[in-house]
Formats: sequence, structure tokens, C-alpha cells
Amino acid sequence: MKVRRRFCGKLQPGTQWRMPSRQLLIVTSKDDPHCDHVIARLNQIGRGKSVVRLNTEDFATNCVYWISEKGFEFRLRDSGKEFTHETVKSVWYRRPEKIHPLDHQDEGVRDFCRMQHDAALRGLYFISHVYARWVNPLPSLHRARNKLQQLDCAARLGILTPRTVVTNDASVARRFLDTVSAVCIKSLDQPNFRYAGRLYPFYTRIISARDIDNDPGSVELAPVIFQEYIGKLSDVRVTVFGERIVAVKIHSQDNEFSKVDFRGAAPHLLKHEVINLAEETERGIRAFMADQKLVFAAFDFVEDADGNLIFVECNPNGQWLWVEKLAAVDLTGLLLECLGLGSNDPVDSTVAATSS
Repeated sequence: MKVRRRFCGKLQPGTQWRMPSRQLLIVTSKDDPHCDHVIARLNQIGRGKSVVRLNTEDFATNCVYWISEKGFEFRLRDSGKEFTHETVKSVWYRRPEKIHPLDHQDEGVRDFCRMQHDAALRGLYFISHVYARWVNPLPSLHRARNKLQQLDCAARLGILTPRTVVTNDASVARRFLDTVSAVCIKSLDQPNFRYAGRLYPFYTRIISARDIDNDPGSVELAPVIFQEYIGKLSDVRVTVFGERIVAVKIHSQDNEFSKVDFRGAAPHLLKHEVINLAEETERGIRAFMADQKLVFAAFDFVEDADGNLIFVECNPNGQWLWVEKLAAVDLTGLLLECLGLGSNDPVDSTVAATSS
């Protein structure tokens, strides 16, 4: 039974605003088109007052709050909106940024204050797990982001995976290339890197033994994912919202720039179509979600020459808005349903055809 905690001395909002009894808290940043889109949908269906957007970069300057053994209460200075442990029923952990430091002349004081606000924000996260449904729960999210344990999980559950080795030893990489007909490399974590002040994407690319022989030191700088390259017919993006699964085929082989990595071409240049998944594939995806304790995830598969779907990776906080637009499927409605704020809009019939 949930304990209701009452407290006195409530924070007074800066503007007149009646706090709904059931709120969605979106933890994100100012630059987040997905959040903008979802809030616009909530406004369209008359539920805009139930959402609170917390842009974490402004946490130190825009939030007035208390957190104690009795719960928490927050007010945002710019909007005057409030939320408490009793009103927040769902949290969408979308795209937070680091807290910007306070404007203080001393760097040490700035760092100290920022760390205190950061600890308070983390306190909000973990205390709210007791009261609200998180998409996704933070412990699950942090674990599921790791590509190595993703591959381990998929293999344990019988999902088809490419042969893979992660190493910072050039000799190990070289031996792997000798045993696999075609090999590609991927980043282990961040998909982008900065060089000479410019940001570059780290796309998947095919390499040869000569690449290792010519520059073995590049492998020793940092671990690299060396993976069997699957000659593919297409890429398949599978987005999961709770019990609902939507699979979309991306015709990546129709464009020269997207043949190896579909991110190499602008999404609108590639055909996207909703497809049905084999029962065995759906079972594997559901088993993966249960094993990782995830509520939402975006999976990437490749379709091989025999029509088999091979697991590539799972992004537990992946983007889906481009899929919604190009495949004409209402993923926003499924997200709201997952968050307990089901849309009044009818779900697209193509979703019903591919979801459980």
C-alpha cells in the first residue's frame, strides 16, 4: 500500500496555476525535438497542463525545491509550475544535459554549488522511482546502454548476433580479421568524436587486414568493436513501448551512402515501411526487454540474404520521431499510452497490425 505523506509550508507558485493530480515529468533539455513534439500532442488533446518539462541545464537557476524523508516538492521559476511526489505519476527520462554552474566569480565555489545541485537532482530521480512509472528506470537504463552486455544478453536469449570481438590489442584484431570474411568497426560508446575543434560521426565502416597492419597503434588508443559484417538486404528498426512492438523496414541498400550504415544517408531519402515480425523474433525481443527490465527501447537489426534478422544493438533511449513521420505510424500515441497518458486520438491501423 502506498503511504501518502502530508507536509506543511508548501512552496508558493510564482503564477496562478492549479496543479493536476496526475502529472508527467519530462526530464530533458532545451534542445529536444522529441519533447517538443510530445508536448504539442498533449496540448492538442487537452492534456498540456498535466506535463512538466524539466530542462536540467537550468536546474540550478530555475528550480526552487525541498527534498526530505517526507518526499519532495519543486517549483519552476519560469513557468510557475509545481510537482510533488504525490502528483508525478510518470517520468520520461528523455535527454538531460549537465547542470550549468551558477554565476559566481570563484571557480571553486561554482563547482561546489553545481555538485550540490547535481546531488539534489539525482535525489529527485531515485526518490521518484518509488512513486512514479519511469520510462526507463535509471538502473535499467544505465545497464542496458552498454553494448557489450547487450550482445551477451541477446546471445544468451538465442537471438542471432554477429561474431564480435572488442579489443585494444592490434594482434587480437588482426587474428579476428583472418577468421571472418568481412569485418566492420563500430564505436563502443559515443557515436561522435571531436578532432581539431570539429565534430565527426563515427559511422560503421568495413575495414581490411591492411588497415590494421598499416596503423596498429590506432587500435591501441582505445577499445574498438570489430564485428562480422553481414551482407544485408535491409535494416529493420524495432521500437518497443511496453507491450507494443512496431517494426519498420528501412530500404538502406537503395542508396550508396546508407549501404553499410543507414545513418549515412538522410532518412527521408530512404523508404520506410511497417512490417510484421516473425513470432520467434517478437519472443526474443520481449525476452530481451524483460531481462533488461526496460519499458521502452529501439532495436536495430539487419536482414541477411536469407531473410533472417540479425541483432545489431539496442538503444534504450533511442529516437523514433523520424520513424513516425516516414513510416506514417503513430508512435507518439504509443509513448503516451506507455506513460499512462493515453491519447484520445485513434491509434493508426498499421500499429494495430504489428503490435500486441
